[in-house]
Amino acid sequence: MSDQTMREFMIANKLSEAEDMYDLVVIDQAPGSDLLQIGSLIASDSLIVPSRMDQLALDSVLEIITSARALGKYPNVDPPQLIGVLPNEFDLVTRETLQNVERLQKAVGNALVLPPIPRDTSVREASSRGMTLWEYAPSSRAIVGYENESRIVNSLGRVGGCLHLCEIV
Repeated sequence: MSDQTMREFMIANKLSEAEDMYDLVVIDQAPGSDLLQIGSLIASDSLIVPSRMDQLALDSVLEIITSARALGKYPNVDPPQLIGVLPNEFDLVTRETLQNVERLQKAVGNALVLPPIPRDTSVREASSRGMTLWEYAPSSRAIVGYENESRIVNSLGRVGGCLHLCEIV
């Protein structure tokens, strides 16, 4: 991997051609460990891993974090800095959700578990109408988060929502 013309560096090379044009580039990547994901990790400076709070999803989170950190053993590759894991489609009703957040906190550390994005039907409704969530429902729970929910406040003292994620980034 020391030869930067290899295909693993294709995304990084293309992004470097446009680095003066953008302040921030977001690469939304499905879970897995294929060439596209590895190329995205190599191209990234920072990493946020969104995840539902079920056991299979948590296994994928740990795999992605392990893959990102393993990149540091290769010459000329700086692994992305893990900003955190973002619980999404978060549901306070199920005990499993809260238990899996606790498992995640033990696995990656409390500070790396970001305030969750609540489950909100407005997200699906906006998508089906071809609108952004900010256009469709700017005061939705997915954007503003939970109010006064002490069970899920993390070390940052917040309770989630897209607006808080934007503040972090």
